[in-house]
Amino acid sequence: MKFFRKNAILVKELRGQLCTAEDANLALQYELQKEREDRAASEKALREALQKATNTSQLREVEMAKTTASLQKELEQCRQESQNALSKKEKDLQELQENLLDVKEEKAMVLQCIQDMIGGLMINHNQQVSKLQREKEEASKTSKNLQKNSNDRIRTWRTKASLVEKTQEIGTVLNQVELVQEELKNEQEKNRALQEQIQALTTSLEEKDQNVCSLETRISQYQTEKKKIAVDFQAVTKAVANMEDQMNSLLQMLNLKEEEKKQLENNLSSAMAKIEEQNQGHLENMQAMKELCERSVKEAQMLAEMNKEMNQTLRKL
Repeated sequence: MKFFRKNAILVKELRGQLCTAEDANLALQYELQKEREDRAASEKALREALQKATNTSQLREVEMAKTTASLQKELEQCRQESQNALSKKEKDLQELQENLLDVKEEKAMVLQCIQDMIGGLMINHNQQVSKLQREKEEASKTSKNLQKNSNDRIRTWRTKASLVEKTQEIGTVLNQVELVQEELKNEQEKNRALQEQIQALTTSLEEKDQNVCSLETRISQYQTEKKKIAVDFQAVTKAVANMEDQMNSLLQMLNLKEEEKKQLENNLSSAMAKIEEQNQGHLENMQAMKELCERSVKEAQMLAEMNKEMNQTLRKL
């Protein structure tokens, strides 16, 4: 009976140990499931963080590329506009300088022509005046001589025929004097016409001078605009340099983000390695507990069989 009681106590203890082992196995399985869930959650969070960092980095790279392309396009456009404006101003300035040279040459030619015309006209005028003066003097001298001769002949001859002839000669000489006076008047009119032409040429020359002054003023304005364009070009160059500095700073930020991304990847790898080590340790512990539980179950089964055999033996006895 003692042995039976002892056997029953032992069976009870073995059943208690079996229940404890099963409870411990269930607890370990629960802890393992919890560890797996925590590991999955950690991996998911790390993947999400890595994906978010990757997406942020990609978005920043895309934005950086767009900003860089836009800045380069604006820079090229500013340079092209500045170059076109500068070329246009230089071309206009060259044309104005050529026009100024043409006007100066034309002015010199007009002045030379006026001087030549004035010189020729003055020489011709002086020659004509001298000729007319000589003719007038000769006609006056001839008239005086004729009058003297006429008076002498009138006194000498006193005939009607000779008087008529001398009167006709005097009339002819007077007619010649009148013709000379008319020619002198014509020459004076020609001189007035030439003076009017000289006045018109002088007026044209003054207009040419005004045009030259206007062209010089425009050249000065174009030079001022050229200087202004040069200043604007310097400002654009400075703005481009600032944009390049901004791009370099953005590239530095992008490199820092890349380093942060690599750091996150390294942290994720190390965390996953640690989780793998922890899971491996838990699996080993669970495997040992499982083996212990299986051994306890086998021992309990053996004890149960022994108890059954002992009960059968006791019944037979």
